[in-house]
Amino acid sequence: MRLLTVVMLFSSVTVFAEGYDSEYPSENVNIVKTREEMFLNSVGKPAVLRRRYFVKNLNGEYEAVSFSMPENGYIIVNIKDLTIPELSFENSNPYDNVKNPIYNGVLSYYSKVGEEFVSLKDNSSVRIEQFENVYSKEDIADKEELIRTLENTLKNQLRHVNIERYINGSLKTWYISGGHCGSIASAICMRYYYDYVSTNYVPSGSTGQNALIALMQQYVGSGGTTYSDLENGLDNYFNARNVNNSVNAMTSFSFSRVKTQINRSRPIII
Repeated sequence: MRLLTVVMLFSSVTVFAEGYDSEYPSENVNIVKTREEMFLNSVGKPAVLRRRYFVKNLNGEYEAVSFSMPENGYIIVNIKDLTIPELSFENSNPYDNVKNPIYNGVLSYYSKVGEEFVSLKDNSSVRIEQFENVYSKEDIADKEELIRTLENTLKNQLRHVNIERYINGSLKTWYISGGHCGSIASAICMRYYYDYVSTNYVPSGSTGQNALIALMQQYVGSGGTTYSDLENGLDNYFNARNVNNSVNAMTSFSFSRVKTQINRSRPIII
């Protein structure tokens, strides 16, 4: 039996060509670069980057830096608290050739045009009052101390973990607007199993992004979902498809368990 794990958690030389609107104060730039390099090195990737874009949030504050990798891939680092909301080794930087780039959290890319925000995904225009949430982290004053803490934490986490660098195969980076995180993540996982385990995981007419996300919404729900929604919905889906799989949902984060599942080529929804 294969196992899909669902975890709910709320929570080198670097060469650059500057992107648009790169007027961010220089005192924190090296710290952001250090955070990016530290993270990429921890997953076995060289910290050699091609371009960086300083992006603002909906309130017009500098919020993140989006770094492009030499061929494909990008990594986004939050300027304020040094978290890493996004990372891809396959997709191009969403802010390539974008003026007035705006970031509103994972997969939410915009360009500000006048008083409106134009989606980089579907070219739709949105005014700020139409957004349900504004992605804006609290600024941490002592970022150098945070870097030291992150380095020590990473060393402790990796000390007893047998690391493999990549999951076998690749995951889709699908997205639809409207806050349907659970059904999107479920669709990405089911397509992975369809591609690399068995075609029984997805009906032949539902392998595309919109069709599979819509199918997952029938099982895990649309809009916001809880870990129990995902667990029960995906188990019901497995039963309906007659595949030998089940879901294990955890409410606490276990780094070693996540690594173990990834090493076994089992995608995890976090």
